[in-house]
Formats: sequence, C-alpha cells, structure tokens
Amino acid sequence: MSKKILVIEDEKMLKDIYTKHLRGAGYEVENAESIDEAKRVLKNFSPDLFIMDHGLEGGKSGGDSIPKFKKKFPKAIFILFSNYNDTFLSSIAANAGADYCWVKINITLEKLLQYLEEIFETHK
Repeated sequence: MSKKILVIEDEKMLKDIYTKHLRGAGYEVENAESIDEAKRVLKNFSPDLFIMDHGLEGGKSGGDSIPKFKKKFPKAIFILFSNYNDTFLSSIAANAGADYCWVKINITLEKLLQYLEEIFETHK
C-alpha cells in the first residue's frame, strides 16, 4: 500500500511540481493551496505525511495549523517547508510540533524523494 501525502503549498507551480514528482515515485498525493482547502481535502483523505508551507497566503500559516492537524492525525508526520532561514524556521517548527523543517531552496526534488523514503523507513 502506498503512503499518502498531503502537500499544502500556495505557490501553484511548486504545488504542482511536488505533486507530480511524488505521484511519479508511487505516493498517493492530494494537494491544497490553503489551510481552508486542506480542511476540505482532509474530509476524504487521511495522509500519513503532511508537507506544509509555512508562509501561506490568507492569514493562516502552515506552522500555526500543525497542532490542529496533529490532533486529528496523531500518527501523521509533519514537514514544515519555508523560504525562511534555518534558525527562524527551526524555532517555528519546534513550537508547532513539526517532525521536520526544511528551507525550500535547500531541497531538490531528488533529495525530497530520498528524505521521504528515509522518513517512512524510520517511522514504520
């Protein structure tokens, strides 16, 4: 059974690229451009892993939303993505309860797939 991933990313091009590559790697992927859209998707989709942009448009950030999603999906893995520097992002991620935090520019698609494979192997 393939792992399920929800990508929450407001930059349409990035959202589409992540979705395409993750599906190509065999993951079952849904996506959303906002927290409100993610809530609608989650009515019919139970992800094993969330990839969430921190700086979402519309006033609701990925980091602020992790605690609420963790209550509903306590076994899910949460990755917070951002364009912010490592120190700032690490602080936000730690306070939100994210399992991992990555600066977008540092993660190539190949690294993303490698890291996800390692994460799913670790969190069996």
